[in-house]
Amino acid sequence: MSATNLPNAILATTIKPFPVSVVRVRIDNLIRYVQVHIDLLAPERNVINGEDPQILKMSFPAGIKCFLMTTDSLELQPTSLQLGGLQNHAPGLPVPSHPVSHDYETFTVLRNIRERRDMLCVVSHPAHAHRGPMWRRVTEMPGSWLSGDGLRCSVEHKGARDATMHRYVSELGLGVAPEFYGHVTEEGRGLVGFFYEYDEGAQNLKERQEAGHAFTREDLRACNEVVKKLHDNGICHGNLQPHNVFRRPDGSMVLVDFANSYRVGEEPQEGTVEHLQRMDLTALLGWAKV
Repeated sequence: MSATNLPNAILATTIKPFPVSVVRVRIDNLIRYVQVHIDLLAPERNVINGEDPQILKMSFPAGIKCFLMTTDSLELQPTSLQLGGLQNHAPGLPVPSHPVSHDYETFTVLRNIRERRDMLCVVSHPAHAHRGPMWRRVTEMPGSWLSGDGLRCSVEHKGARDATMHRYVSELGLGVAPEFYGHVTEEGRGLVGFFYEYDEGAQNLKERQEAGHAFTREDLRACNEVVKKLHDNGICHGNLQPHNVFRRPDGSMVLVDFANSYRVGEEPQEGTVEHLQRMDLTALLGWAKV
């Protein structure tokens, strides 16, 4: 069940070089999706900009989640779209149910990583008060709204793979990923993401580099250790970049963003899992200069 009496707000905007972009809003305690012509998103317009965005004052018919706003009229026109969530956009990759799941609106956002994006946030939840802050990762937008139906699988399939593979790696007990806690759902859309362990003292390697911390031989050994554990268990990461590797205060490393991860026996489009494992090492050696 969703929380009640939450303020109307713009939760996320996805600005892409397409004629129509998407705005994710909360109106009357329901998350809505509005296709907006790119011309209406210009900074000088107050459709989503300024202290009193026009979109938050518009009349949204009850019970409808998907709308279209064109340059011809600023009125909202209901539009049809199947909001099946990650379960229905992951061909060949079923997302197993998890015993713990919470509605998106029952989390309290402590920090947004990017302005007007709710893809990755630091959150809290009353049912997990003992854990303190946690990470929450969601697939913000239905993928088919980014560039037509052909991109739907690309966006939400990756979200489903990230949720499934992060949970799989976490439950192996290898200590190479933050602990997976449960799923995030959204009323009227279904499964949209997951939440997991947050370590206050951990910092991704890109942030450390920007803060002036040198990458040491000990860091390289720690990175090699977690990657080897993955590979020894028949898994490739697939996107081994500095922002996806977190260094804990004790010097150990953990990996995030498993949207491009595969297990031996699967057939990724990019080649065999063994080939992608070699690419993991190539990527690591490419940026891990000591």
